[in-house]
This record gives sequence, C-alpha cells and structure tokens, in this order.
Amino acid sequence: MENQTVKKERQSGLELLKILAIILIIVSHTINTIGTPTSVFTNTSEAFFNINLTSNNLEVIFLIIVKYFANAGNFIFMICTAWFLIDSHKTKKNKVLNLVLDVFIISILFLVLLSISGIKIEKKLIIKSIFPTIFANNWYITCYILIYMIHPLLNIIIENIEKRKLLLLNIILLIIYFGLCWIQQGILFRTSLIIFVAVYFLTAYIKKYMISFTKNMKQNILIIMVSSILIIVLALLINILGNNIEFLHDKVLKLCNMSNPLVLLLSFSLFNIFKEMKFTNKSINYISSLSMLIYVIHENLLIRTYIRPWIYVKIFNKFGHHMLVLQVFGLVILIFIVSIILSILYKESIQKITKRISDILVPRIKKKMMNITDKIMKIE
Repeated sequence: MENQTVKKERQSGLELLKILAIILIIVSHTINTIGTPTSVFTNTSEAFFNINLTSNNLEVIFLIIVKYFANAGNFIFMICTAWFLIDSHKTKKNKVLNLVLDVFIISILFLVLLSISGIKIEKKLIIKSIFPTIFANNWYITCYILIYMIHPLLNIIIENIEKRKLLLLNIILLIIYFGLCWIQQGILFRTSLIIFVAVYFLTAYIKKYMISFTKNMKQNILIIMVSSILIIVLALLINILGNNIEFLHDKVLKLCNMSNPLVLLLSFSLFNIFKEMKFTNKSINYISSLSMLIYVIHENLLIRTYIRPWIYVKIFNKFGHHMLVLQVFGLVILIFIVSIILSILYKESIQKITKRISDILVPRIKKKMMNITDKIMKIE
C-alpha cells in the first residue's frame, strides 16, 4: 500500500476571526476617511466632518463608538501572529521577500494607474509610494516584517525566562504601554513596534501558562461583555465631558488608540472563543488567505489620500449627511468586495511571479549574508 500525504485542512475558526478583523480595519479606515477634513477636495470640504470633535448627532456618536471597537482588528492580527510565531524558531526568508515585493508592486501599480488617470500626486507621496515598506505606508505590514524577522530572538527570551519574571515583564509593559501611554501616547518611546512586542510577550505568557483560561468560554464571554460595556461608557463619557469642557472638545478619540487595554482584553477573548471553533470551510480559509493583500490594497497610500475621499464626495453630493451610518457601512461593503476581487486577481497572477523571483533571489541573498557575517566574525 502506497503512503499518501494528506494535507491537513486548516481550522476555520481563526480564519473567520481574521476576516472579521480585516472588516473592522476597513470600518476604522472608512470612518477616518469621512471623519477627517481633507485638503484634496477644498471645494467640497463641507462633505467631511471632524470625528475628533464631540457631537450631539446620534449617528456621529454611534460612529465614534464603532471606531473604538474597530481598533480590535489590528490587535486580533497581532495576537494571531504572535500565537503561531511563538512555536517557530526560524524565519523563512522567502516569506519576508515575498511580502516586500508584493507591497512594492501593488504600490507601484497604484502609482502608475493614478498618474495615468491624471491625478496630480504630491512629490512626497510619489517617493513614499516607491519605498512603501521603508516609509511604513501600511504600518502593520512594516511592523509585521520586523516582528517576523526578530521573533526567533524573542522566543529565546520567552523559553529561557522564568514564569515569574515573564509575568513581571508583562506587568511592566502593560503599565507603561497600555496604561500610561494610553493616556498620553507621546511618552516613554511608545511606537507601533513596541506595542507589537508587548502583545507578543503577553500572548506568550497566556499560551504557556493560562491554557485553561483560553479554553474557558464563560470567562471569555464575560470579558467580552464587560469590556464592551466599558468601551461604550468610555466613548460616551468623553463625548459628554467634551461638550461641557473646552479642553476635551477635540479629544473624543484620544483614548481610541493602540494602547487601549479594554480593546486588548476584548481582542484576546474574541481570539480565545474563535480558536475553539472546530470546523473547516474552504471559502472562509481562502478569503482569510487574502487578508494581507486586502489590507495592502484598500489602505494603499494613494487610495486613502485620493480615491476614498473622492468616492465619498460623490456619495455626499447625492445624499448629504443623511443616513451617515448607512453611507459608512455601504462604503465598507464596497471597499471590501472590490479589495477581495483585486486581491484574487493579484494572487492568481502577479503573486505567482513574485514567488518565483523570491525563490531565485533568496538563496543568493542568503549566501551573500553568510559571507559577510563570516568575514565580520573573523575580525578580532
């Protein structure tokens, strides 16, 4: 009897969560688009409002609350990334180069297409489009690449540190970066990379020492309920205070940032619940595999600067500010569907070429790096 290698089907619980996460991210970015005054369309500036300002409009208040929850999208991707990388001890050079190439090519494609269409693109945006990873045009992608490259070193720390010391490390990171930096982001050298590393160590502790908690559905559902209520109360409270205190008038989203501990708690519990969903669905798994491309395409620097505002101006000219929530979610659905279509087209065509290029380049780059490191190590 011949031995047959059966490819294990990936569980779809977390894949479904990743789809939810990318939708939340699109929601957040869409609210940013219509809620941020822009100089691109000076003649229609009335179409955009300032989401950072307090409001008595119920639809705007609802969008403020949604914006707080939408931040969970990035946390979910961080936790998913960390959960699986913790068991990894080496980096796949092809993976890094593939991602860099994909981000670069997609950025150049949009740069060419928008230039041909007659849009006058600012010089600084042209430079940033040519070097999208270096300038972190999609901050999560650049952060992911850096974390992926250093994760074996982080894992060495995790494997060799005592439980109590790892707990102490997490407590310190939580106090600094999900406590103090939540209130004031510009202190103590807070960066997206630092936040990612903090989430990485917290995920490691939970995975190593709190397995029973990750499987306890009642506890996680309770955390979701409590954290959700607190997030809503927080958003409403800041809005109410801002309507009465001038200093807080333009700070309605001050605590809606990547240091929000309530959103972090919510994200972890969502991860734990979806992780325990044991089913497989090929369609869900396929769409989930497009998540990174969907992120890069819909949040391309030129798309978010020129195209999304332009689309919203068209919507505003027809509907005004009536049914604002429906406009937002209608635009989210449109962006999500178009991004899926473009991601599929890219994956089934250009990405196959980029993978071949990386297969050729990686061995050569690796050989060069080995030669360089060998020479350096010989220096006394």
